[in-house]
Amino acid sequence: MKDICNNYATKIKHKNLTGIVFLYNGNQIKGDLSFIEQANQFDKERNKMTILVSEINNEVPEEENETENSIKYSNEILCPECGEPVKIKFENYKVKLFQCKNGHERKI
Repeated sequence: MKDICNNYATKIKHKNLTGIVFLYNGNQIKGDLSFIEQANQFDKERNKMTILVSEINNEVPEEENETENSIKYSNEILCPECGEPVKIKFENYKVKLFQCKNGHERKI
């Protein structure tokens, strides 16, 4: 299997296998195993495997390079106008955001 993965990486002009991952049935392909050892019964009968290939992006963006549209995660509910913490209340199937530090209030 490792030879097959290397041949594919060469065909897509990828220098080595460190930047891509090969998945079969939700698990990463083990290069040291053969087709027979990894394939399920259905794929053994048809003599084919469907493998998902994905590029791995290990780059972590620096804060200075982040765009305004990047997602930031918080453990608090934040005001959509100013980003300050707010309280949340559910009334009549609607959401109310209130007690913002800057006095903003919103019903959704």
